Amino acid sequence: MINFYYQKILTLKLWQLLLLVSILVFPAYTANLWSDDNIHFILLNNLFPLKQFDDISFFNLFSFVNDDPYRRVQLQNYSILAWWISADFTWAFWRPLSELSHYIDYVWMKDYPILMHTHSVVIFLLITVSLKKLFSKICNTPQEAKLSTIIFALSGCHAMVITWLSNRSALLALLFGILALIIHIQTQKKPLYYIASITFVCLALLSAEMGISIGFLLFSYAIFLDKRGWRRGFISITPYLVPALGWIYIYTSNNMGVSALGEDWFYLDPLADPKLFLTELLIRIPVITFSQLTPIPAEIIYSLKPHLRQPVIFLSYLFLLLLPYTFKNTSMSKQFYFFYFSGLMSIIPIAASHPQDRNLVFVSLSFAGLIALFIIHLLADHKNTRSDKRKMLYKSLASLLIVLHLFLSPILLPIMSFIPKSMGDQALRRALSFDEINYTKKESVVIFGGDALSLAYLTPTLLVAGKTLPKSIWNITQPDDRYTVTPISEYELLIKADTQMFVNSLKILQDITLPFSSGQTIKLTGLSIHIVSIGDNGFPQQLLLTFDDKLSDIHFVEWHHNRYERIDITRFKGKQ
Repeated sequence: MINFYYQKILTLKLWQLLLLVSILVFPAYTANLWSDDNIHFILLNNLFPLKQFDDISFFNLFSFVNDDPYRRVQLQNYSILAWWISADFTWAFWRPLSELSHYIDYVWMKDYPILMHTHSVVIFLLITVSLKKLFSKICNTPQEAKLSTIIFALSGCHAMVITWLSNRSALLALLFGILALIIHIQTQKKPLYYIASITFVCLALLSAEMGISIGFLLFSYAIFLDKRGWRRGFISITPYLVPALGWIYIYTSNNMGVSALGEDWFYLDPLADPKLFLTELLIRIPVITFSQLTPIPAEIIYSLKPHLRQPVIFLSYLFLLLLPYTFKNTSMSKQFYFFYFSGLMSIIPIAASHPQDRNLVFVSLSFAGLIALFIIHLLADHKNTRSDKRKMLYKSLASLLIVLHLFLSPILLPIMSFIPKSMGDQALRRALSFDEINYTKKESVVIFGGDALSLAYLTPTLLVAGKTLPKSIWNITQPDDRYTVTPISEYELLIKADTQMFVNSLKILQDITLPFSSGQTIKLTGLSIHIVSIGDNGFPQQLLLTFDDKLSDIHFVEWHHNRYERIDITRFKGKQ
């Protein structure tokens, strides 16, 4: 049965594979905007009067937070940035080509979300076509190339990168990276092709930071597959250092990147803390490897408790150590080592963030080829060996990989593609419950117990939905906080924590060496937050809120039962 299915799926023609992928990601066509999509939309359509970034990006879509105090307060006045965020926090990425791509979406096609999502699907289909061409140049047989292409195209780990518009940067970087490698292979016969190949490397770098992974593909090709030998192959890739070093110089000299994050944040700075990065890298390599060997999303594996994650790490490292021996002295060895080392090296740049399937496009390219070679190798060994036990072992392993990657993974593709729609609809319902407060644009709203990440997207979601904003939206506490609230004058509130506030949030948004000090005051427009006292770790214990408006003129809201609900501040005692 499994062998019959395997043989049938290998008969798929390219146009049939493209049609199948287009059908499997059908939930994408029904999705609206979600999360960062809404931020990009309001910025490109000037729906939010935010002071412009003075940087090298086109529209500030990815360079969102800098050291400008006025812009920071603007964001904090609507809780797009939490009021307790580190004063040194910056968040700026340089992705000009992705910005232009989103300009097409949110300006030219702004009334048609289906066209925006079709835009992303078309890019993925172009990636699939390009990969078929690349694999045909790398693999020994058409079967290897075809199976590699099918495994990549039908992988469930691509659902989010296809269906979440803000992830298009990864798709563009991969497309240009593949084209760069295809053309580089041609430079052996036509040296003038270097110009085109280097151009596509530049386009990949200008699409997303992970575009740097094309360097690992070029390196692996030069060492293992270049027909001129590894020495001449290595020399042939040295011209690519020019755009790579130029990109690094521009990126760093313009202060791009993320800084001043807490210990639990999903972005690490390898240069600022190499020891922490290397420690996490040793965990994230096996986590990502396991996610590529199975349909289980990398996020789920990484979120497992340590005692559950340890077996995964052990099995992944065992697989990575033993696999090279199975291809030793085989006709596939060179192709194997290309996929093996390019896949592992491609994990390095994305290991700076928490493992997420949406970031694994370059890794997935290499592992698709690796898994395809392994399946074909196992089936060949099953046919050639005389040992019944080995026949059973090889057949069982091949069947397991076929079921995982050609049956279960494609089933996950439409399921995971539904996530942006589900999450977007949920975010809209939350925003509409906020709109039911019946505020005016001259009134402020104070929230207790709101989640900082969800609130970052509340204002953009309201604006995209055509709703009116209040004068300010201030989220004071987090869902996990336990505290009492006491009005002490017409303009002041005193908040006392049972122990300390923002413990979990500050681990994400602050350098928690000493985040606050007693007597410190954070001034927003219309609100001053005075830190009356802190705990031993620098977390606030008491806050004094002083408003410009009377308490009676402010709307107070609590995040409760997955919606925003009005509260009477004179009766509200806090959360215990």
